[in-house]
Amino acid sequence: MPIGEYAPAGIDDRVRLDDRSTRHDAPPTVRTINDSYQQEAEVLLQLGIGKPIIARAILLARRNGTSIEQELLASGSIDADSYYASLARGLRLPFLSAIDSSLVNDEKALDSPLLQARCIRLNYISKGMLAIVPEARNLAALSQTFEKKPGLADSIVVTTPTALRAAMGCAGGSRRLRESVSTLFEDKARFSARIVLSGKQGFLAGAGICAFAFSLTTGTLTLVALHAAISLLYLAVILVRAAALLDHRRREPDPPPSDHLPVYTVLVALYREADVVAQLVRSLSRLNWPPSRLDIKLVCEADDHATIDALRAERPGPQFEIVEVPPAHPRTKPKALNYALAGARGEFVVIYDAEDHPHPDQLRAANSQFATSPQDVVCLQAPLVISNGAASWITAAFALEYAALFHKLLPMLARRRMPVPLGGTSNHLRVAELRECGGWDPYNVTEDADLGMPLHRLGYKCGVIDCPTYEDAPATFRVWLNQRDSLVQRLAADMAGDDARADASPARDGHGQLPDVPVADRRHATVLAHASLADHASHHYRRLPSLRFSTRRQPRRRAPPPRSHQHGGKLWAFFAARQGRDAADKTPHVPVSTSEKLRRA
Repeated sequence: MPIGEYAPAGIDDRVRLDDRSTRHDAPPTVRTINDSYQQEAEVLLQLGIGKPIIARAILLARRNGTSIEQELLASGSIDADSYYASLARGLRLPFLSAIDSSLVNDEKALDSPLLQARCIRLNYISKGMLAIVPEARNLAALSQTFEKKPGLADSIVVTTPTALRAAMGCAGGSRRLRESVSTLFEDKARFSARIVLSGKQGFLAGAGICAFAFSLTTGTLTLVALHAAISLLYLAVILVRAAALLDHRRREPDPPPSDHLPVYTVLVALYREADVVAQLVRSLSRLNWPPSRLDIKLVCEADDHATIDALRAERPGPQFEIVEVPPAHPRTKPKALNYALAGARGEFVVIYDAEDHPHPDQLRAANSQFATSPQDVVCLQAPLVISNGAASWITAAFALEYAALFHKLLPMLARRRMPVPLGGTSNHLRVAELRECGGWDPYNVTEDADLGMPLHRLGYKCGVIDCPTYEDAPATFRVWLNQRDSLVQRLAADMAGDDARADASPARDGHGQLPDVPVADRRHATVLAHASLADHASHHYRRLPSLRFSTRRQPRRRAPPPRSHQHGGKLWAFFAARQGRDAADKTPHVPVSTSEKLRRA
């Protein structure tokens, strides 16, 4: 029987697990197994998988420290749905290829099985069920458990890791979205750009402006002092770059390759990038890292249908996962990365952009550097290299700037264990320490350069590696100007808060209202209570219209099943017309300002 073409109901009786291992009234055969992979190989042979395929998978499993099952699934040699359906038939258990997320209760502990998808509880009306992802090497122990507890099999179903993660991701999506936006501000407010100036900083800035304005009326001495201060600051910046230029970096021998290859997570944030999806998938597929130890997450906005459809059309391998971020403000890259970080399964994580071409050996170089670096080095910056530097004077200017930054300035700062302003891509980080520092700041559009500062303040250091990432620079002035104009327009739209896009956010409940989110610091509620500041606060929090703050803890409510007619606002008529539904009985949600709510109260 061809691999990946099992019958929908599972494996045939002739190649099913032998009766002694599947019948609950007889224990499996007890034998001495010298090779830890022998029992797993025997189970896979009974499933109809050929010996040459299993032999190659055993070699890869021994080399990568994985199981035969993981290598077969990661290589695409077998279809995941057919494989787990076969295991379910052999265990005489029901099989679910997809799980309804409404059967899963959301709680903080749900993030743990998201990292290691093994089991989850399903809450049916009649009874609770346990959805499991069995492993071939543990089937004998599972069969013995069913023998000791005959009624246990009646409350267990088999599913796939993909279906399990999809259900858990959908059930906890709203909570993880709120955490990706508010966790850094609530836990480490001093690292967040949500409040630009504190009260003390605002007072000092105002006092300085008043003093400067007063001094201008008294004479020109203040202007001379100001000019001297700015000139000295500019001179200091030039001297730092001159020191980096004259600093000779000693060529250190490459660290020896590490035998331990951990799971490596790759995060790529995509927004309106359908045109470069094909080359992105090809570039990431060339990474010299075992597919069974790769966790590639392509992070997209849930309403960016063009990019998502283009990714699905590419049919990427099993190591790829498309993460759909529910639309909510602020619509920034760091917020999307924080959302995906909750499901990162790797020990290390690297950030790439859609147009990047990372060197195939970059992950191995970073892993070897981490293995030989002190434990306080939690981030490594790979250099960015312009691949079309000879195309025009603009690309030559980009190439010169990148060479000075990534080959001179950043290595000098890293060797002196100083704060390192990271580049916009190719940042390799330890996942545990990244979560400890709160992840990225969702309110900072320069999240890459900003991340190096809180890492340094927490006592961590950054390093550099030599394995580059290639990207193309705009070759003409018109292309460069269009890119900058598009970036400014997107930032302006994000800061203004598009009402139609906010009304279409699935973070709203079934009545178009916004969910309440507790605020740890009650001082914000005190500020909002003043009528004189109500309009200002409403304008400030309009950057995040999918959240409404309250000082009392709200009871957890299960969200209703997602329905397409829950879209509100100006886009309702458009979506209803496309779906062939009548929008006449739909009343759009009309937002009410904070001051109006206070007057009504």
